[in-house]
Amino acid sequence: MSVNLIKERRKRRELIQRYSLPPVTDDEEMRFSEKAVFWMAVLAVTPLILFHIIYLFYPNFLWIPITTY
Repeated sequence: MSVNLIKERRKRRELIQRYSLPPVTDDEEMRFSEKAVFWMAVLAVTPLILFHIIYLFYPNFLWIPITTY
């Protein structure tokens, strides 16, 4: 097969028009989701911050003795 024959078979086609789908959630649901994600992140980070504050004042806080007496 020659190159010209391949080029002839590969003709341009018309583009298919695609329309974007309407959003599934409205603004109120998005605000609720953003608030929920924010508070989940706050609850996830708070123990880490508290741990660092406790460890700052009590550096031996989590020292566990390997042997007892």
